[in-house]
Amino acid sequence: MRLTRQTDVPPVADLSAYESDVTRLLERGFRWMYFPARLEQLFEHETQVARSRHLVGVGILWIAVGVLYSLFQPGLTAGSSTALGLEPFVRLVVVTPVLIAVTFTVWWGVPSFVRELLMMLVHILAPASMILIVVLSEGGEPGAQRGALTIVLLFITVVVRLRFWFATTACLAILAVQVALPPLLSAPVPGNVPLVLVTIVATLTANYTLEREYRLNYLQRVHGRIQGARLAETVQQLHELSQRDPLTGLSNRRALDTDLEDLRLRNETFAVILVDIDSFKPFNDRYGHQVGDDCLRRVAAMLRASLRFTSDRIARFGGEEFAIVLPRTALEEARITAERMRNAVLSLRIPHDGSSTDNVVSISVGISASNGEKSPAATIAEADKALYRAKTNGRNRVEVARGLELVARTA
Repeated sequence: MRLTRQTDVPPVADLSAYESDVTRLLERGFRWMYFPARLEQLFEHETQVARSRHLVGVGILWIAVGVLYSLFQPGLTAGSSTALGLEPFVRLVVVTPVLIAVTFTVWWGVPSFVRELLMMLVHILAPASMILIVVLSEGGEPGAQRGALTIVLLFITVVVRLRFWFATTACLAILAVQVALPPLLSAPVPGNVPLVLVTIVATLTANYTLEREYRLNYLQRVHGRIQGARLAETVQQLHELSQRDPLTGLSNRRALDTDLEDLRLRNETFAVILVDIDSFKPFNDRYGHQVGDDCLRRVAAMLRASLRFTSDRIARFGGEEFAIVLPRTALEEARITAERMRNAVLSLRIPHDGSSTDNVVSISVGISASNGEKSPAATIAEADKALYRAKTNGRNRVEVARGLELVARTA
């Protein structure tokens, strides 16, 4: 049997909103045994299933013990006519059904306040009925079952572990019943009230300590999760920085190598496009490095905008060079993409008085492809040779790696 109908709730992933509250509570404590409202709600949300399981388990244990004790108590089997002999009957007919109903309600699932309130009330009812029966018994002395009352107080505060303020209310209510009920029924006030007071103080102190440790451990776990999330975010940021070119925002050479290695491991076909900005050193010398950096960013953005699919990858290869990897792409399709990129960069009309191509910034492009058998390094080397031919043949053009031109024409 499952001890609760409720299913485990996943922990809240984003805890950043709770960080200030958690840090403050860890530093200053929480004397009143409650967190700020928002954090208290999180606490109840994440611990409700475990709490319900505990209460249902304790309820089942109490029901079983109560039933067995009542069945084998001599007062019930002997048919005693005294009020004291009615104690097993009251326990079986009144207390146990109420306890079963409350346990089932907790098993079914109710809000945390209702859950704690119901458990508090049933733990007041049981000892109150015991005190009442002792008072009504002939010559009954409410202190006669002081040992049983002490066990009940320990059970409420240490075993059931009612929330501290609910446990306090329950203990004070039991004490009030023991002190106020006898005079109402013309019976003497029990002489063990001081002992009950000492027991209440001791058991509530234990309850306070247990709940404080439980809440403190929860705060520490939440704090650890916050720190872990922050560390993971930092690691992710560092990883992204290590894979990203800071000037253009594109992937860098390291990230490109990783993508190429993944393609090799999957034995996939791919095409590589290498791009070089024509006469970029004269551009930098003439217009300055700030303008040169802006030119790199604009060209990078245009190249990225010319990609076809999200699976296509572009990286800054070094200096004014860029590399584009097109998975599962035939050579002719790569050449069409490269021509589109070349025309797109021309359309930017970035002035370049030192250029031999219409006095605007242009690019030269080399293309190669792999059928899955050729290594990425060999494919890039072929594309680099094609790029060199594009530059030596007049720039602002696209060249395909030698040995692949026939494939390009017949594709």
